[in-house]
Amino acid sequence: MLKLFRRNKLLISNILSLGTLQFLNFLFPLITFPYLVRVLGVEKFGLVSFAAAFISYFVLITDYGFNLSAVREISIHRNDRQRLSKIISSVYAVKILLFVISILIFTILLFSFQRFSKESELYIASFIFTFGSLIMPTYYFQGIENTKSIALVTFIVKLIWVASIFAIVTSPSDYVLLAYLNSISWFAIGCLLFFLMVFRYKIKLVVPGLSQLKEQFREGGVLFLSNISVNLYTTSNIFILGLLTNNIIVGYFSAADKIRLAVQGLLNPFILGVYPHLSNLFNTDRARAYRFVIRSFKSVGLLSFIISSLMFFFSKEIVIILLGSEYMSSVIILKILSFLPFIIFISNLFGMQSILNMGQAKVLAVIMSSAAALSIVTAFLLIHVYEEIGASITMLFTELCIAFCVIIYLFKKGFFFEKEIF
Repeated sequence: MLKLFRRNKLLISNILSLGTLQFLNFLFPLITFPYLVRVLGVEKFGLVSFAAAFISYFVLITDYGFNLSAVREISIHRNDRQRLSKIISSVYAVKILLFVISILIFTILLFSFQRFSKESELYIASFIFTFGSLIMPTYYFQGIENTKSIALVTFIVKLIWVASIFAIVTSPSDYVLLAYLNSISWFAIGCLLFFLMVFRYKIKLVVPGLSQLKEQFREGGVLFLSNISVNLYTTSNIFILGLLTNNIIVGYFSAADKIRLAVQGLLNPFILGVYPHLSNLFNTDRARAYRFVIRSFKSVGLLSFIISSLMFFFSKEIVIILLGSEYMSSVIILKILSFLPFIIFISNLFGMQSILNMGQAKVLAVIMSSAAALSIVTAFLLIHVYEEIGASITMLFTELCIAFCVIIYLFKKGFFFEKEIF
């Protein structure tokens, strides 16, 4: 164990930091979530969730594919500060351009459709979250495998966020204030990390050349297609559900899905911490990378299966404790979604972590975009008839298809038969 720790000291430290961060992301909503669903009520909680789902499209546009492509590039050039400054400067230049485009699209939609214009303040408050994503340099800290700063900054800001929620959000009419608090907290985290990156790590922002901008567009383009595909078959379920039904049904579905996301988040330290590590391994020693993936599947995969099983068998008790008896309609939704942490772990490990780092981003993009198209069609068909149950089945079916396709592709490529693995 000591030899293993010494050999992977940076990786383990990074995962522990991300574990602390994820624990905070799990703890703070665990404190506020039961309070908010009761104070806001099903309808207002559903409305806020719908607004967040709508704004996530603009966050996706602004982030582009940099949360993966920039992490990989920074991981490879982590010791070249001049190169890092050029990479980060070009990333910010592209993000600013995409942010301006997002503002234009958001403004047009906001004043063109009554559904958005009648709650314009809510959507504007939620849109501030996009500005936070523009500034947020988490890709830099992940790339250099130093996530302690992210954990510390997040802890400080989230602590203030929790106190503010209990002090300010006291009735259903405060739902817009909740959107402001969510957006401002994310913006604050982004600003603090940005200043830390510039002043502590001496990253200088320079005017990037046209060739550098083209390179960033190209590097992130395929991953952006994958990201937008992921968004289409995840967040879009809430958005489509809101379009075809009402805020109350969205509230039941969103409440159950937030529990699923919180439980799934327990695996995020491994997923986020391992990506830059595997980027290096696939770039320098593929045999070790293969062995690492298989061992991770056996150990963390088993843990994710146990977590999913517990959520399935105790879904009723979880809903009653966290949401209250008013949300009993969320129990069946949570049961359907309960095995997503296990399924998504498999597709992430063999997809994002393996296929992507093998240099097959286009293959992953095809799988994700096909799944997104299938999900959209299935969602409109099932939600129209079965409403929130249809949305839940759509998510489960889509994730199963992705995991199946990813494994079949690697199986055909002989990934599971590499001699070095054994």
